[in-house]
Amino acid sequence: MNNDREPAELVWEGDSLDVVRGFSQDIRRSLGEDIRRVQLGAKPKNGRPMKSIGPGVAELRQQDTKGWYRTIYLSVVAGKLHILHSFVKKSKSTPKNDLSIAEKRLKAVKARLLKEKKDAKKR
Repeated sequence: MNNDREPAELVWEGDSLDVVRGFSQDIRRSLGEDIRRVQLGAKPKNGRPMKSIGPGVAELRQQDTKGWYRTIYLSVVAGKLHILHSFVKKSKSTPKNDLSIAEKRLKAVKARLLKEKKDAKKR
């Protein structure tokens, strides 16, 4: 991991931060370590791409006896790491509702980034 790099700013979309705060301390610590890796431009220890949601989208994965913990994020764009959605799943497949939430938040982030880019050109 390149520690000389300035970490990307974290942007928590929707209720993602509140959801993560409800995870156990061990799960939060593990997710936090992987988020930090991504902020610094390294690969997370336990993650995978989520191409079904969109390009540059991936998920961080942790588990314990209570369930599977997921945090879906958009890769660093313009120095920001957008955490799109966090949730606990109880079955093997990811619930469609959780995928839909991540997709909607990704769409909102992309629209916001496009607007910021247009506004910057006007200046």
